[in-house]
Amino acid sequence: MLQAMNTGHAGSMTTIHANTPRDALSRLELLAGFAGFSGREDTLRQWVASAIDLVVQIGRLPGGERKVLSIDEVTGYADEKIILQEIFHYDRGERRFLRSAVFSVNARNAEGGERPVTGPARSLPHAR
Repeated sequence: MLQAMNTGHAGSMTTIHANTPRDALSRLELLAGFAGFSGREDTLRQWVASAIDLVVQIGRLPGGERKVLSIDEVTGYADEKIILQEIFHYDRGERRFLRSAVFSVNARNAEGGERPVTGPARSLPHAR
């Protein structure tokens, strides 16, 4: 799967069982090792970071209902770590899906002009 994603096959999608998006990436590294990857860890992490754009976590709520719990963007690799930025998350208390506070976007007002959405901002998602 990682080979296909790193050789220009756009639109790839796969599943992996994990408790968090970060855990999913760690398990992916582990599975690559089981499959015979014999390179260095940082090489594998760079390979994963360049292949994957988004991690979508789906989970089961206490009542049995399945929900998308978070959408995280893989933004790169630095300090021997794959960098994740949460874009959206499901707030169990409010029972709704929220944009994470790490970025803001411009919305359209009634006249069609742009207006900033309030909240702290760092950067916009840049998934390809």
